[in-house]
Amino acid sequence: FVGFEVPEDLPLRLILPPSFMRPVSPPRSKGDALTRTRGKLLVVDDERTVRDMLADHFEGRGFLVARAACGDEALAAVLGDRPDLVLLDVLLPGQDGSEVLRRLREQNPSIGVIMVTALDDVDLARATLRMGALAYVTKPFDLAYLDQIVFAGSQRRAPANRPSPSSS
Repeated sequence: FVGFEVPEDLPLRLILPPSFMRPVSPPRSKGDALTRTRGKLLVVDDERTVRDMLADHFEGRGFLVARAACGDEALAAVLGDRPDLVLLDVLLPGQDGSEVLRRLREQNPSIGVIMVTALDDVDLARATLRMGALAYVTKPFDLAYLDQIVFAGSQRRAPANRPSPSSS
């Protein structure tokens, strides 16, 4: 989505390229076959309550979730856990989320990154989207909305740890 233009008057509640979203049904229950094949997610946020809430939420939706509290932990987790998708806070101690995004893109250009932040900043949203973020979502966020973004982002990829539909 490099080069995607964000309209000036678009509220920053959610910024996504128009082609990104398509209807995606969340799993019906923890026993649903979809929950076994969602993929790996890395949640990066320096606020433990936010990090734990997001991790618990997406674990309940069938993702294998790793957690990181800062940029260095996130970069190490990407190398070790090889997540399919990263939820990345912008305001982190040490390296900010934009720098972590830049380094993640260098490490693994195919990894999906969704920026999750309290900063309602159009210029920052544009910059992160140009750097390759899939989406920019501001806090407080609606979990149903975030589900749609994460499920769509996870379906955009064909991760190695997820069986293909024909192998089920």
